Amino acid sequence: MAILLLLAGCQSSGSVMGTAVGAVGTDTGPIAIDGLVSRNGRGVSGATVELYTLDQFITPSDKQEPAATTTSGDAGRFILKTPPGKYLLVARSTNGVSDGSGGGFAFFGRNPVRAHYNQRGVSLPLAPVHPVAVSSGVEAISGQILMDGAPVEGANVYVYLRADKGFRGPPYVKSMPTGPDGSFEIALEPGRYFLAARLRQGSRQTGPLVSGDLFGIHPSLPLALREGEHLTADFEVVKIPPQEKMSRYLTRFATLTGVVTDSGGTPAAGFRPCLYDNPRMLNEPLEVGEPTGPDGLFTLATTREGTFYLGARQRLGGPPRSGEMIGFAKSAPRTGFKLTQGDTTDGITILIRAVP
Repeated sequence: MAILLLLAGCQSSGSVMGTAVGAVGTDTGPIAIDGLVSRNGRGVSGATVELYTLDQFITPSDKQEPAATTTSGDAGRFILKTPPGKYLLVARSTNGVSDGSGGGFAFFGRNPVRAHYNQRGVSLPLAPVHPVAVSSGVEAISGQILMDGAPVEGANVYVYLRADKGFRGPPYVKSMPTGPDGSFEIALEPGRYFLAARLRQGSRQTGPLVSGDLFGIHPSLPLALREGEHLTADFEVVKIPPQEKMSRYLTRFATLTGVVTDSGGTPAAGFRPCLYDNPRMLNEPLEVGEPTGPDGLFTLATTREGTFYLGARQRLGGPPRSGEMIGFAKSAPRTGFKLTQGDTTDGITILIRAVP
């Protein structure tokens, strides 16, 4: 019966892979988010930094109200304090944008922000904002995808009905690739929409964006299309910088690595490492890693700090069934693993055994 309690709560929960340095703190708040608002690599002071709760972007209205807001100071630095939760983080500015556009806008590339621990080193690079033109006609949204005012060829525009997942996953509608003039047009029913643009380098059509790819979000969150209207909505993309330039904004993870084996030492494939905050490993895990391959090797990275406990399961969700193989860390089963940002604990063996 005791073995049933150990991993009864192991349900699916993706590990947190944010881009903020030194995430520390507690789940009781207030949580501090600090970083830099910039334009062409230079800090922009006087920008408004806003944090929105996710529920406002599930069934969007014409106007959302920020849960917290602040203004960037000297050299574009800001600090924002908020209760723990999940949020969308953006910045808007009329400073530092001298091209005659409607100001600047930045959408944090790792939205939504998981603000249960302090987030440091967040980067918000501003892109120019272009006014939306409204004309009469068949309902549609058209425009140009631009980078620093120049047309971007080959980009796709993705239309989403909600923004709470940070514009990941399948869109509601996807445009054809933009032509040499960067133009796109999408026929839509009247409604409220979120627009994103991406251009991946090489032949990749899916998967996470990497250095050199282009990404942008239309600043209207959402863009309202009404009956009998045609909207012209140009918007800008920014280039994801090289890894070395991003290094100061990358999260410092605490990392656990090792191997999952059976009692005879044979590597076990298909097991996910699960991290818990209690030695009995009850309830939903705090983090879940990727399944092991034929070599049984696992890596689990987290922004959490403190003492945690490690197990593994093949099947996620619900209590273990009789005969199911589940895993327990061979070392530190009772004292747990003390995790510190930037440190790696390796050589861990998770031993699997059958539930009675």
